[in-house]
Amino acid sequence: LESLTTIEGGIYFRKNGFKNFEGLNSLVSTGNNFEITTNLNLTSCKGLESFTTCGSVFNFYDNPELVSMEGLENLTAISNALVLQRNEKLEDISAFESLDSNQVKVVVITDNPTLEICNASGICQVLNSTQTNTDIKNNGLACESKDDILNSCQTSGGLKKCLPNGFTISNQTDVDLYISDHSECQEIVGSLTIDNTEIEDLNWLSNVQIINGNLLISNNSSLESMLGFENTTTVLGDLLIKSNGQIKDFSGFENLKSTNSLIVQNEPQIENFEGLTNLSTIQERFYIDSNESLLDFSGMDSLVLSNQNLVTVVNNPLLSVCDAPFLCDYFNDPISPLEWKAIVTDNQEGCNSINEILSNCNTSSIDPEKSLLQITLSPNPTAGEIYFSDENLQNVKITVTNLTGRILLVEKLNGTKKIDLPTDAKGMLLIKIETDKGVAIKRILKR
Repeated sequence: LESLTTIEGGIYFRKNGFKNFEGLNSLVSTGNNFEITTNLNLTSCKGLESFTTCGSVFNFYDNPELVSMEGLENLTAISNALVLQRNEKLEDISAFESLDSNQVKVVVITDNPTLEICNASGICQVLNSTQTNTDIKNNGLACESKDDILNSCQTSGGLKKCLPNGFTISNQTDVDLYISDHSECQEIVGSLTIDNTEIEDLNWLSNVQIINGNLLISNNSSLESMLGFENTTTVLGDLLIKSNGQIKDFSGFENLKSTNSLIVQNEPQIENFEGLTNLSTIQERFYIDSNESLLDFSGMDSLVLSNQNLVTVVNNPLLSVCDAPFLCDYFNDPISPLEWKAIVTDNQEGCNSINEILSNCNTSSIDPEKSLLQITLSPNPTAGEIYFSDENLQNVKITVTNLTGRILLVEKLNGTKKIDLPTDAKGMLLIKIETDKGVAIKRILKR
């Protein structure tokens, strides 16, 4: 079949023993379906590098050894549906980089439990098309839904990806393996666990920008800092720092902007949160527990919590300063329910209860020339217009972002008190207010 270039009808491979498509190297197009099912040894699509056009449904299902779609980088046109179902070892569909969004009408990606890499440029364009119907579910974390894939499309930007099933480092041999195989990796698709090691630094992780899973750093008795994560901006899963006896602060995380949860537990040397200056978004839990030297929350200058966050601050015996702006805003938020999703107890006086934090927030001396905390936004929620309570805002820069850090609007105010949000801005938004007097971050809900 080496000279076969076109099939006017469809092509169907069922219950064959081949491992790839070598032998179809000249095939360019089919007039109907391209269906591959129940092929027990198929691992990739190598051999289909010339294939560009499927006349109807492109369907791969029940291929238990299929790992990737490598070989389909030039596939441009699928005239009806793309279907990937029940391929239990499928990890990566990044080969679909050339798909034409005007051709694909339906996308079905379901029940591929190890599928974590879906943000090929072609897939991103197809899913962004309003003409495409989708059924995406029961895949790996980064491909679990249409929204998950589109979120990954927004944050990835062509980064070099690795480790869809994650990686655990527990000794120097694991470090050496990472360096030899993944030192150029920019996006870890799975989780990264560094546990119970004797390593002293993390500089070998300096290329990592995004971790789609969790980042767990625990029980590393010789580790003194987080230096090595300087380029990391996003941890889509949880960031857990636990029982590392020598770490004193969060230096190394200066560029981290968002994570799902921040959990800091049983860190005997940490006194504050210096290094987390740019962390602005925590989606779920803020959990601070049993840190015997922790004094305050200094260093968390950009953090904004929403009334959906779960806040736990417990068993920190020296923690006495809790009137940080992000906590004051959280506990003073009128949208928050009376029964806050928060536990605050067994800290030093001043941080020993929610009422103590509120008391300190409401009575602490604030220099009005340097504080913007009193500015309010209305209406909240809003349909699109935002009014600022201060009518004399001069030379003010307003930056609007969503919770993933995507910038939606940048605007200058000079004597005006209103901005109009762009139509594509939806959900909870962060409003950054910058003047020569300081910076404040507010949140608002766009309906």
